[in-house]
Amino acid sequence: MECVGWRATHTCDPYGLRDTYKDLSCDQMLPRSAGYCEIRNRTSGQVYHVMRSTCLGWVWNTRRKIQCNDALGFTEFSIRAAQDPSQKFASIEENVDTFMQFSNPSLTDSVLKQIRSNGDDTKTYSVPIEIQYGVVMVVYPRIVAGVYGIVRMLRDLGCTLPVEVWYHPREMTAEHSVLIHLYSHYNVLIRVIDQEDIKTFATKSYVIFHSTFENILFLDSDNIPVRDPTFLFQSKEFIEYGAIFWPDFWHPRTETPFNIHSQSVLWEILDMPYIEMFEQESGQILINRRRHEKALHKLWTYTFNKPDMLVKLDLVYGDKDLFRLAWINTTSPFFMIPHVVRLGGLYSVAEDFFCGLAMVQHDPDGKILFLHRNQVKLNGRSDQKTVLTHIQTFAGKFEEEHRVQAHVQNYRVKCKFHRLGQTSCFHLESKTLGNNGDLIQILPFSSTGFGDIEQHAIERSIEGRKLLSREEESLMMKIEQFDVNGSGLIAHYFASFVDEAVKTVDLDTSFVVFALENAACRN
Repeated sequence: MECVGWRATHTCDPYGLRDTYKDLSCDQMLPRSAGYCEIRNRTSGQVYHVMRSTCLGWVWNTRRKIQCNDALGFTEFSIRAAQDPSQKFASIEENVDTFMQFSNPSLTDSVLKQIRSNGDDTKTYSVPIEIQYGVVMVVYPRIVAGVYGIVRMLRDLGCTLPVEVWYHPREMTAEHSVLIHLYSHYNVLIRVIDQEDIKTFATKSYVIFHSTFENILFLDSDNIPVRDPTFLFQSKEFIEYGAIFWPDFWHPRTETPFNIHSQSVLWEILDMPYIEMFEQESGQILINRRRHEKALHKLWTYTFNKPDMLVKLDLVYGDKDLFRLAWINTTSPFFMIPHVVRLGGLYSVAEDFFCGLAMVQHDPDGKILFLHRNQVKLNGRSDQKTVLTHIQTFAGKFEEEHRVQAHVQNYRVKCKFHRLGQTSCFHLESKTLGNNGDLIQILPFSSTGFGDIEQHAIERSIEGRKLLSREEESLMMKIEQFDVNGSGLIAHYFASFVDEAVKTVDLDTSFVVFALENAACRN
């Protein structure tokens, strides 16, 4: 294949009349207008039109780095994504061997005795009880206190499920003080990521694919459970679908900073029809791995396909939507929690401003289950303070149980920088509701019945940090100093970046600010 060039069209319609005056060569950056890239088979001479785009097909600032030379990688990605990956699932027997190799024998025996004493008979299972259910997490030095805190919270809440904690050897070793303590006392398997190029968002896909457990609950290190989540595996939704996902703030019918809507080029590269639903938040994922092997293989190709055009072209943000997209594209069933995210955070009466710092996620019945505190991490510092004093809820009379189907256009979450002493704040935008401001309620967090849970998690993370050796603590302090400097640079350059962005592309200023603020808040 060879690139021919950009073919412009009129009226923001990639299938519209040609606008030859605006055609571009293969090495020129794409304009903010409609059209497509033309590529040609060198042997047959056959011409193909790819990367068809309306005026809204790409994230607004991505066009400055995309050219039709990328069309070849775009096409190659689509072809490879349709193929089966080389990675294979481990057999049940292999997973049992892995479990016995990495688990603490004394703790495993006691846990199995407890499970059997509760009336479970291992003879009724086709999968050995050791690997039937488990929690999966990822650890690296910056979040090690948070991982410790979440594991301790699970145990404090009565959860006896084994936990897999995965680390990469370029970041830490199995001899890390916290990992040794978790293995020795809390039925935690310490697993190594043995693929060198695994990093950042790809880690989640890797560990879920290679987990020992048949049924897994993946949890982020900043995601605080408020109840023992074991019941999810026996919920009618999980039994029926074998996968439960949770919604994010964003919906195609409202403003989304990640450009996942009907006109996105995403649908072409994945060769699938547009799906109208809430985007996915992947701080918690529940999967029957064996039942959804086909979808997990598709997830693998989306994550590790080279060239990684999904990332290069900013068609998705990290891993968060890859799960539902892989499931949809393989016609695999899943249950999306039908309750919009509530926000936990700080509220100033004087400023009448709510600063959301945690995503409040629900179980299938609409009861609070997870506090994903993704804006303020559990770092284990002794001066760490609670930040969940209030909860902001979308609670109109027609949304009795926070159902997402009715009046979704009124559920709009925005992000602001540097309010109430925080780097970034999410909040429901009440001014978009006109006279329906009563749809948004701000209540004391104590009204949820979980007012003390955050403090408990903080205390557990502090315990974890105290386990660090002198060298490990020194590394943590260097990481924290880097984080502080990094957030300061973001704030310093934000205003000038907005000005430059508005000059570079023909966009409404308010839209640019919205996209930048929300994308930056999620970084």
